[in-house]
Order: sequence, then C-alpha cells, then structure tokens
Amino acid sequence: MKKEPKVLVVMSTYNGEKFMAEQIDSILAQKDVAVTIHIFDDCSKDKTQEIAREYEKKDKRVVLHVNEKNKNFTYNFIDGLFTFKDEQGYDYYAFSDQDDFWVEDKLISAINKIEEVGSCTLYSSNLKLVDGELKPLDANLMDLNYVNKKYDVACKNVVTGCTAVFDNDFKNLVTEKYPENIYLHDHWIALIANYTEGSHFIYDSCPDHILYRQHGNNQIGENKNIGKKLKKKSEIRSTRNLVKRFVELFGDKISEEDKPLFEKLANTDKLKNRFCLFFKMKKNNYLSIFRIKMLLNNY
Repeated sequence: MKKEPKVLVVMSTYNGEKFMAEQIDSILAQKDVAVTIHIFDDCSKDKTQEIAREYEKKDKRVVLHVNEKNKNFTYNFIDGLFTFKDEQGYDYYAFSDQDDFWVEDKLISAINKIEEVGSCTLYSSNLKLVDGELKPLDANLMDLNYVNKKYDVACKNVVTGCTAVFDNDFKNLVTEKYPENIYLHDHWIALIANYTEGSHFIYDSCPDHILYRQHGNNQIGENKNIGKKLKKKSEIRSTRNLVKRFVELFGDKISEEDKPLFEKLANTDKLKNRFCLFFKMKKNNYLSIFRIKMLLNNY
C-alpha cells in the first residue's frame, strides 16, 4: 500500500471565530493524506485563539502559534512558512485561510498533479465562490477557460494562496531568501515558481476542490470594482515593488530568456519600458487592467 503523503498546512487567522472551526474540520477530513495544521494567529481579539486551543487539546494534528504583535496576513503566512525553513519531515505544504471549506480531495488532487510534473513545483487552482453559508454563488474566481500565459504571473497575481500546494523542494527554494517589505505572499511564490530555473508551476482550472467563502470580513476576496483596481497603491503594495524584490533576491536564478522582461518590469518609471511592455503583451481580458495601469505608471 502506498504511504500517505505528509502535508503541513500553514493556516493564518485573525478574528476568525465565525468560520474557522468548519475550515479546520474540512482540512482534518482530507482523504489519502496525513495532515497537520499549524495555526498562526495574528493577535485576534475574538474567540479565535480559544477555538484553536480546543482543537489543539483534542487533536495532536493541530498546533497553535500566537504572534507577539500583528503582522498582517502577508507576513503571517511568510513567517509561518519560514518557521519550517529547515524542516524535512513533510512531503508537501499548503496555505489555508480561516474561512473557506476544503472538499475532501483538495490536497490529494493537487499532490497527484505535482507528482506528474516533478519536484520543486507549486500548484494552484480555480475556486468555487460561495456565500457565508456555503451556498453556491454560481460563479468561479477565474474563468473556466483561463490558461496561464507567459506574462500573466509577472504582471498580476494568478495564485490564490488558499489553493497553493507545494513540495518540500519548492519550500526549500522559497525559504532561501527572506523577502522584506512585500505585499501578497501568494504572488511572491508564484513569481518564484514561474521564473526561477528548475522550478515548475501548475494552474488547475477546475474550481471544484475548494469553496471560497465571500462575506463581509474577507481580507481579500473577489472584487470586480474597476475604480478600486485602478486606484494608486502605496509603493510597498505595488506589483513593481514585488518584482524589484524578486529580482534582488532571485535574479541569479531567472532564466536568460526572462531577464529582459524583469528588467523592464522593475523599471517602469521609464516611459520607454512602459510602452514596450504595453505593446508586447497580448491583449486579453486578464491583463487589460494591468496594461492601463502600466501606461499610468500605476503598476
């Protein structure tokens, strides 16, 4: 009989008392894997820590960590993963939000696809949108016919962190360099998977493995407001800053083919770079907002 893969789930929580028990139960119910959940609580003020401690008492597969100060979700996930920088006891790692629901094959379906590709691989997928009571909203986060293209990941985040599953080799690659002052942990690992030599990326268009709960307390969720998408972000929250950090830390691992792209993306203050990228990138719905932001120097 094949040995069950050992999976460590890094869960980030903050004031998640309403839905987290249902999420924890869905993770512990994953089939054909040996799962452990490490909950990293970001100084919750509700009963989140109390709920986590109750699970910790009754199930050795659940471990609670409480931050000394609030970090925000980006660094709650990053620091959570770096806690296991030198860990070799797990085969796979996954990120989890506090309020979704994982279908029982969520982890094993990702692992099976990773094994088809090989080591040092990041998997992410589409998601099925549901309301606070897990009732379907008849929509998915991404179009079913979306196919990941060359420039998409460099320009816009295509990885929703709660779908991310990766092997130990990829975890070791990610934790080689600590990224300071970045925004969005999932976009960070997507850049590493897509543009460092020897690593791989899988995008699964199937939305059926995770129910993505949309409710009033989402820190990040589906947002189709064009005005908000075009709003100027702080430099730290900008994609340009993320790309600059990526080039600084992993530039020596970027392929020669992709280096010219990142040189331009990291230097979009130069008008000629913005025009070059604008006309070079194919016109598709997924990059339409980005192309406008590029011309406005709001990348």
